[in-house]
Amino acid sequence: MEVRDGWKIRKYIFDIAVGARLCVVRADIRIGSNRGGGSIQGTITDSGGSVVPGATVVATNVATRVESTRQTNEAGLYVISPLPPGEYKVSVSATGFQTFSIMFVSEASVRTLPIVISAGPPLR
Repeated sequence: MEVRDGWKIRKYIFDIAVGARLCVVRADIRIGSNRGGGSIQGTITDSGGSVVPGATVVATNVATRVESTRQTNEAGLYVISPLPPGEYKVSVSATGFQTFSIMFVSEASVRTLPIVISAGPPLR
């Protein structure tokens, strides 16, 4: 009888271990789905509403200082993806325009960030 009871205890412990491992795997899958981060996209326009093609858009992670740089297309559009969650400084520069900067927090989603820049020499 003791051998059977020992087997039942081992099986019970095994079942608990397998169940706990499945919970950890499920948590990893949920967390992993957010690892790709989010993205920002938008249109760069001037104060008159005209699009600004060829503008440089730089998203800098405040904590890590990692930069992601993109150029706007002929329609003034940009997309920076993926962006790990965190706080970012987004700067826009273009020839003949003042440099524009804004702070924002990236989450695991797509965020539209239209930006209007002003004509004039870059501010230092």
